[in-house]
Amino acid sequence: MLRLINFLVPKNRKMIYLRSHYEYRDNIHSILDELLLHSLEHKYSIVCDGIAFNNYSSNKLIKPKNRIMLFYYFLRSKYVFFDGGIYGQMSPIKRQILVNTWHGVSLKKIGYHIQGYNKNSNKRLATYLTVYSDFFVENMSKAFGVPKSDVLITGEPRNDQFFRTSFGESLKKINIEKNTYNKVIIWMPTYRKHKITKETDGNTYLYGIPFVSDLIQLNVLLKEYNVLLIVKLHGLEENSESLEYSNIRYITSIELGKSNLSVNELLVDCDALITDYSSVYINYLLLNRQICFAYDDMEEYKSNRGFMFKDVESIMPGFHAKNYSDIEKFIMKIVEDSDAYENIRNGVNSLLNKYTDGKNSLRILQFLNIISEDK
Repeated sequence: MLRLINFLVPKNRKMIYLRSHYEYRDNIHSILDELLLHSLEHKYSIVCDGIAFNNYSSNKLIKPKNRIMLFYYFLRSKYVFFDGGIYGQMSPIKRQILVNTWHGVSLKKIGYHIQGYNKNSNKRLATYLTVYSDFFVENMSKAFGVPKSDVLITGEPRNDQFFRTSFGESLKKINIEKNTYNKVIIWMPTYRKHKITKETDGNTYLYGIPFVSDLIQLNVLLKEYNVLLIVKLHGLEENSESLEYSNIRYITSIELGKSNLSVNELLVDCDALITDYSSVYINYLLLNRQICFAYDDMEEYKSNRGFMFKDVESIMPGFHAKNYSDIEKFIMKIVEDSDAYENIRNGVNSLLNKYTDGKNSLRILQFLNIISEDK
């Protein structure tokens, strides 16, 4: 029914609809940043759907306050950019261009790789789909029913932020002075237990991170070497409980949003990353800094959620921690600036990230002729 309504409503070629389901700045906000950089708010009507758009001060942006008006603008827009589901995951019509940037090209199964993903079963869910490199085209094509010919190898829009963020500035927005610490490490796991559906994909942990049963013990080690550990849990696993020690700081998506800060801007100020199967490490490869993969549920995760690639560990370049002692070892490697994985990281980065120029958003908009090729 929604698709039929969408088919009947005429489209405005000068209207762009931006939908982000994040509380903080991410892919779609990078698209908006590029539009504003070229002053296209004076040429197009730009409709913003998402909480973090409230941080933009331009009075030319359209920010409807209710869902009915948002849906009206969606129906009228020629161009629609989104990073998750949009209006029931309807399939596109010819007169409207739906661009799905998703929210990170994934190792774990997403979209139609998951049985029973969508009631439209194998229907095309976007006009175009953006990915990082050729490596992801086939699997992402299957994930959203978009033909490989319409999967755009542009790079992730949010990765432009790496090239526009000054080192040492982002942490100040959340009241952290980077120079106070010898090193700053960020731990960003993917979620295991969905906070709404309660479904689990692997092991669950007391503090949201594996191997750590005593934050006080970990804090003592970090304090000894003057290292700050920032823990950013996946948005689907965050809770309202505040956990903060002298050298451990949990931050939430809402806190990032209130500080007008993106995850990538935060990553710029971090000397190392600890993660697991999260796609955040693919972004972080562009910074060429050390990565630790900390997990204890690979086989269980394979049998529950599953991965889109065989031998997934071969594209996870870095130190692999399998217990708490390994976490301590990795922290010491960061303190000592001991890096044995740089060549391996660079090799995997060239496979997973085609572009390293900070022009991913521009590439997308030029492909659609919203911005001319000579810009």
